[in-house]
Amino acid sequence: EALVLQEVAAHRAELGLRCTGFDVPAPIRRFEHAGLTRELMLAVKRHGYEVPTAIQAQALPAALSGRDLIGTAPTGSGKSAAYLLPAIMHVMAQPELQRHESDPIVLVVVPTHELCEQVVVEARRLCKGHGLRCTGLFGGVGKYEQVKELKQGTEIVVGTPGRLIELI
Repeated sequence: EALVLQEVAAHRAELGLRCTGFDVPAPIRRFEHAGLTRELMLAVKRHGYEVPTAIQAQALPAALSGRDLIGTAPTGSGKSAAYLLPAIMHVMAQPELQRHESDPIVLVVVPTHELCEQVVVEARRLCKGHGLRCTGLFGGVGKYEQVKELKQGTEIVVGTPGRLIELI
């Protein structure tokens, strides 16, 4: 057991991770260790991800085991995939939305229009092969199309606070 704990500590040090909390899951070394669906693994490969980034290595096992987490990492470090992959796994574990059911399963709140667009693109790429829908709700574009998408049913909503409040 002590050797395993030393290996985990060494791997975290190698990745530059700092973790606090009780019974924090060990980081993964490969995406295959995350237990993702076949379709998600294909999406990960299509994205060109070879090995998990530091944030992904620690966030995936924590989120997939149902733990709450706060993760900080630099721009371009793979944070979106770190929370979208577990979110998609969660969606896949739910009963399928019925036609025109408009209650999303996942809500991602982001601070800016630009980040919202980026996360929607990333989510749609990762959802490919699962038949899941992702809708972006942000200002600067017409509400009509966004509301129309919502009414048609969507499993994942990514939105900015202003537009979300406006539509509620």
